[in-house]
Amino acid sequence: MSVSLAEMVGGHRERLSSFTTERMQLTGVATLDGAIELMERLHQARMTWRASVDEDELLRADLRLVLANSYRKMAAEDFWLIYSHAAEWLDFHPARVREPSAPVGSALGAESDWLFHCEFEIQGKRLQLLDVLMAGNDGEGVILEVSPGVYVVEARVMTYGIDRRISRVRVHPKRETGTPGGLAGEVGVDLAAVAVCDVDRLAAWAHDHEDEWQRWGHQLWYGRTTPAGLYACEPARTVVPFIDSGLGDGTYPVYYLMNDGRAVGLEAAFLGSPDARKRVVHL
Repeated sequence: MSVSLAEMVGGHRERLSSFTTERMQLTGVATLDGAIELMERLHQARMTWRASVDEDELLRADLRLVLANSYRKMAAEDFWLIYSHAAEWLDFHPARVREPSAPVGSALGAESDWLFHCEFEIQGKRLQLLDVLMAGNDGEGVILEVSPGVYVVEARVMTYGIDRRISRVRVHPKRETGTPGGLAGEVGVDLAAVAVCDVDRLAAWAHDHEDEWQRWGHQLWYGRTTPAGLYACEPARTVVPFIDSGLGDGTYPVYYLMNDGRAVGLEAAFLGSPDARKRVVHL
């Protein structure tokens, strides 16, 4: 769209002239049916050639093409973070893309302060942080015994090239933040987000109403359109905060939030933590 029709026709004529100068055999195409027939012949010839080439070599050639198209559009640190293993396997080191001398984690931008996401009430006695796909399942993710009350969900974001990614999320009582303590466990993520649940309310209802729970959960699992939000479950009289998990699927560490020697909340690290980075499965 950046050139005129006259310029396109002129360019076509120049290429055609170069072909005739080299005495290449050309096929005239005068109708749409003729063009479709020619494209089909080209497609069949391409498929025949691919079938004659070793599968591993085809994979290498295809991956090289992807890398060649990607590196021009990406910052060097982003390219190496996502494609470094493939590039090393292929010995693909274009001059413009240079692997940073510092560790991969140093290519990430600075984290924001803690940003308020929401408040929600825990009516039971257990706080749960888990894969959003598992919301409604008891015993999944990381569960902490807590006192009923109003809890705050906060997140930190990190610059990532031209993108912004949620790097951490924490949940704590409204007037009792706490500080990060020991490792509470890990949360595995399959749908690129975690959920925060009043497990006693949600899982008890889901267990007794499995069909209704499946219908309720479908929108939460597959219909999310924002990186963070709230999803209500009126039958269980609770809400489920959800938050995107850094770069997507993977396994992430969850730490206790401590206050006066007591665990009062949970904090999950998606980016910025060496333990988190080494376990991420990039999609």
